[in-house]
Amino acid sequence: MKHLAFATLTLLALTGCQQAEKPAAEAVNQSQTATEEKKYTKVSDLQQPLKATYKEFDVYLVSVEDEGHFYMAKKGEDRVVQQNLSGPFVHKGEEQLVTTTIGNETFLMYKTATDTPMVALFVIDEGALKIVPINGSDYVIANHSVKQIDGGKLQYAIYGKGHLTFKTVEYDANTQAFTLLAEETISDEQQMESAMAAWTTNEAYYHPYPQIDIHEAIRNISQYGYYIYPNTTEGIDIDVLTSQRPDYNFPDEYFEGGKYIHYGTGEYVFFDPNTNLISGLWLSGSGLKNTSYADFIATTTLPYHQEYDQFFSAQSVALPDGVRLLLDDTSTNVTMVMKY
Repeated sequence: MKHLAFATLTLLALTGCQQAEKPAAEAVNQSQTATEEKKYTKVSDLQQPLKATYKEFDVYLVSVEDEGHFYMAKKGEDRVVQQNLSGPFVHKGEEQLVTTTIGNETFLMYKTATDTPMVALFVIDEGALKIVPINGSDYVIANHSVKQIDGGKLQYAIYGKGHLTFKTVEYDANTQAFTLLAEETISDEQQMESAMAAWTTNEAYYHPYPQIDIHEAIRNISQYGYYIYPNTTEGIDIDVLTSQRPDYNFPDEYFEGGKYIHYGTGEYVFFDPNTNLISGLWLSGSGLKNTSYADFIATTTLPYHQEYDQFFSAQSVALPDGVRLLLDDTSTNVTMVMKY
């Protein structure tokens, strides 16, 4: 009987403990729910948000003094979660929050509509909004718009004291960042004005940056009659070319009685204004990955001889097939690859 009584008392004690623990567990669950609810904000509670739909999410930007705060929710949901990033991405009515495709990637883009535009790019990584660095910075402040060029590349211009710098960046999917591909600084006042005028006149035009190895450029123009694009050859109607490649500049410039256009590849395409046919092609050193004359001499297998070019008043290098290299004042760098 003693054993039975002890067992009964033990069972009652355990039951009592379980009954005592149940309200405590419910309280913890309720506390967790309350904590989770604090993470969320209703869309209706956001103050004048700027909204964009990016992939399967709705993204909202709210200004708090001089800082922008982002909120995000599954598309169509009323509860949003504040994201762990902020910055000078304020919303005052002129800013845009849009999706944009650059190369093979789609980004959320914030940009301003001022004379010195700001551009910032974002992606969603593991369910959270993440900023995409551009040349090591969270955002770019440029003198004019940031342009998309050549697929997954961006280019922007920055004025400094007595200089103008063009920066070209390329997206790296592995690091989820835009890294510097090329940079050129211009200090001459006249060249600065000309380069900026060219860059702003045509949205599709970009400032030349190194794209092709000098040996490949020489081989292409010697064997095929073009530098980079196969449809850019002598004898083609210039209107056919410009319809296929509209990102050109200088449509009304003349040189020795002929007209020419200029591409961001560094190509100068000359054509006869009477027949409209392409008559000549040059490629400036700005489009070459390697402009060192010493490096060229050390690696070329072509016969060559250096001579003075009377027309350009500069040293030049004659190569087979009518190809000629123009050199700078010190014969250090190649400034132009020509065929004439």
